[in-house]
Amino acid sequence: MAKHEFKVEEVNRDGYIAWDAVEKGSGHRVPLGSPMIAGSYLEIEDHLNQAHSVNLAPGLKYDDTQGDRLVGQTWTYKRGTEEVVVEDIPRTIFRITGLTA
Repeated sequence: MAKHEFKVEEVNRDGYIAWDAVEKGSGHRVPLGSPMIAGSYLEIEDHLNQAHSVNLAPGLKYDDTQGDRLVGQTWTYKRGTEEVVVEDIPRTIFRITGLTA
């Protein structure tokens, strides 16, 4: 079984809060887009297909009938002989800064 591991990080993209999934083995950054759908990582699926020729049918959308698990913020997907682990973070979509009393 091939294991693909990613860790989500918050980044600043053009002055906005955004997120990248960083592939643990290579350090490759996969920008995560909008809209955010809990348990769905279509950008990671596309990256694995293009960079590693990995077919993750029926896709990286949480499905407990496939043996997927969520423990804390870590999503684990099993697709055939592939396992994808995504260590996500609590995500903030806006932040107010610079206020003084």
